[in-house]
Amino acid sequence: MQFLHLAILSAAFLASAVAQQRTASRIDPARTMNSHEARFIQESLNSGRHEIEFAQLALKQSSNSDVKSYAQRLIDDHESANKKLEQIAKEYSIPEFHGASLHTSPAYRSGQERTSMNWTGIDPKTNQGISRSPLDRLAGQSGADFDRAFAALMIQDHETEASKAEISQKTTTNTDLKGFIDSALPTLRWHLTQARALK
Repeated sequence: MQFLHLAILSAAFLASAVAQQRTASRIDPARTMNSHEARFIQESLNSGRHEIEFAQLALKQSSNSDVKSYAQRLIDDHESANKKLEQIAKEYSIPEFHGASLHTSPAYRSGQERTSMNWTGIDPKTNQGISRSPLDRLAGQSGADFDRAFAALMIQDHETEASKAEISQKTTTNTDLKGFIDSALPTLRWHLTQARALK
């Protein structure tokens, strides 16, 4: 009787192992997401949100029609890209990574120009550095200075983002993410070319 019981348990264990092996062999590596791919999605979403914030500021502060046109295109393109990335993140249960908003400084939030400090970021009253976000530094510019600073920031950001996307395009095995990068990379390169033309 004990032998029969042991034989039944062994058979059940073997059947379970075979079922697990079959399930594992059916997992398509192209439909899984590794930690590097997930992090790329999170960082790209965050970067896209920041680009939208920069572009919204440019729409408000620039008087240059080329800068405004470029800023609107940035908003449209990054909103569209982020919707696609959010869908991929949802499908693969990737938690969204929300970096700090660029709207962090009191001067930016209040809309007041800081006259108590020079543009080196040192408060002359306390002789201490004041940490400012890139958006806050940009918000302190106006006219042609704003346009040049905005273009320089867009060049820097898009060089970084295009480089990350090119690396991920070569290394990713996930078909959904690869498809997204293949479609987004030409747009990032266009953003970079146009930012260089603005400068």
